[in-house]
Amino acid sequence: MENKISLKDVLQGDKYQLFLEYCLNCNYCYLDELTGVDYIAFGSKYGITQADIKKLKLDISFVKNHNLLINHTKKVEMAATDSNIYGEIAEASLNYFKDIKALS
Repeated sequence: MENKISLKDVLQGDKYQLFLEYCLNCNYCYLDELTGVDYIAFGSKYGITQADIKKLKLDISFVKNHNLLINHTKKVEMAATDSNIYGEIAEASLNYFKDIKALS
């Protein structure tokens, strides 16, 4: 089971306060509950520009991708410690994920 990312954990600070309030009013608790329509509805309801909505979506996309990378890295680390038979493959995969993280 993948770890769910809490909206309250991600949308902290004044920059995201209005969007967090919108999400909570819609009974959303986790990032994976958001869809493209939510961003459009939020923008329409509060008069947020398309440029600002795009920035918000990029910020949230970054968080989702970063969390996905961390989850995959943890799985590879666990695989590397589980077995010496597959250790080389797991170690190579772990280095691959570390290289990706360094690029972001």
